Amino acid sequence: MKIDYSKILKKNMINVFKDILLSVEKNGFQEGHHLYVNINTQNKKVIIPKWLKDKYPSEITIIIQYEFWNLKVKNHEFSISLSFNDIKANLTIPYDSIISFADPYANFGLRLLQNRDKEKDKSQSFLILLLVAVPLALMVVGVAVWFFFFMKGSGSNNDEETYARMARELSAQSEQPSALTYQTSGVTNQTSGVNQTKQAAKQIGVK
Repeated sequence: MKIDYSKILKKNMINVFKDILLSVEKNGFQEGHHLYVNINTQNKKVIIPKWLKDKYPSEITIIIQYEFWNLKVKNHEFSISLSFNDIKANLTIPYDSIISFADPYANFGLRLLQNRDKEKDKSQSFLILLLVAVPLALMVVGVAVWFFFFMKGSGSNNDEETYARMARELSAQSEQPSALTYQTSGVTNQTSGVNQTKQAAKQIGVK
């Protein structure tokens, strides 16, 4: 059985983050601890105010330190209320949208590369598909255009051959009366020669 180390690592990193949040939910921050959490706002399961999404369409980094309320840690997400320039906002953040988190006071942090890599892989897959599909479509169009003009040209050649054959037949038919005229003329000449011979014979007394 193949061991999926990436999946195991991701699960454990999420569990580390979840345990930290559970500790903050129960006890709050001790001494100077605080969290920077980098979130992928393109994740459809992320719930934040529209004005905040418009301002941060790709990523947002939240700071959990002094002004936060209603922290609720669940199995697949956490919810929290934060203040942005004195504007209170409610956020629901799924764990699979977290790119990285860090506690600068403890000099500790984890980067969940899988989340960003997943979005990157989707973009690269789409780009590869686009690079393959466009030339293929152009090739199909080119073949169709070539086939159209080839068939059109082939039809024109067939028409020309037909016209040439008809012309030859008509020419052959027009030549036949000339041959008959020539033959008739020959017979007339031959008859005239016979009559001249008979006249000459009479003059010399031959009957």
